[in-house]
Amino acid sequence: MNQISFSFFCGLRHFLLSSSQFYCCWQFLIHGFCYYLTGFIIFCITQFANGKSISHAA
Repeated sequence: MNQISFSFFCGLRHFLLSSSQFYCCWQFLIHGFCYYLTGFIIFCITQFANGKSISHAA
């Protein structure tokens, strides 16, 4: 939900202050990168935990 509201705020800022479009897009790229990086880390931890539990059960 935070990502949606952030992109909406970016779009609104683009219409109100077109001069700060670059700054807005830069902030959106950083936010998106952190979002996907966090998801990737959580995925890796989950995969590691699953593999560890499976090998431990076997």
